[in-house]
Amino acid sequence: MPLVVGIDSDQVRIGLAGSLDGTGSMPYLLGDFMDCPFPPVSFDLITSIATLHHMPADSALTRMPELLKPGGTLAIIGLARSGIIGLPFELARAIATRLHTHRKGCWNHPSPIVWPPPLSYRQMRHIAAVRLPGVQYRRHVLWRYSLWWTKPARSCCELDALGGCFGARAAALSMRCRSSAPKRVARGPRPRRCGRW
Repeated sequence: MPLVVGIDSDQVRIGLAGSLDGTGSMPYLLGDFMDCPFPPVSFDLITSIATLHHMPADSALTRMPELLKPGGTLAIIGLARSGIIGLPFELARAIATRLHTHRKGCWNHPSPIVWPPPLSYRQMRHIAAVRLPGVQYRRHVLWRYSLWWTKPARSCCELDALGGCFGARAAALSMRCRSSAPKRVARGPRPRRCGRW
C-alpha cells in the first residue's frame, strides 16, 4: 500500500488531521516542506490545498518538482486576487460567495489566515508557467485557481541515479522536521471570513 505523508507547520492543523485519521497509518509531520529533508524524486503525487499563498510561490513551485518522481503529478488548489482587468470575474465570485455562504453557512476553520492573497491571478499563472512547463491552469470562483502538472518521465537509470523512494524514512523525518520550521503566519484572533484561508 502506498505511503501517504501529511506535513504542515501549524500545530493545530496537524493535531486535527491526526485526530481524524481513524487508521493511524498515515504519518503527519510538523514542519515546513521547504526545509524538511525529503529525499529528491520521492513522491508519486504532491497535493496542496489553499496553502501556496502562505509561502513564496516561486520557491515552492521550484521545490515541489524536485520532490516529485518522473511521471508523477502535482495538483494544487490555490488562492489569488484579481487586478483591475479581473473586476468582472471578481463580481461573479462575490455573488457566488454570497450564494455559497447562504446555502452552506460560514465555516470558521482553525487555520492561520492570509488575506488578501499576495499574488494576483496573472502573477500566479506566470510563475506556474515558468516553473511548471506545460502546466494546466484554470481560474475558479471563490478566489480559487487550480494547477495540474505531470513531471516529464525519465529512464530507470536516471531515476536510480537521483535517489531512492521515501519508504521507511518517515519516522526519521518526523523527528527532524518537528521543530525545524518557523511559523510563516502569526497566530491570533481569527475574523469570520467565509471561504478564505
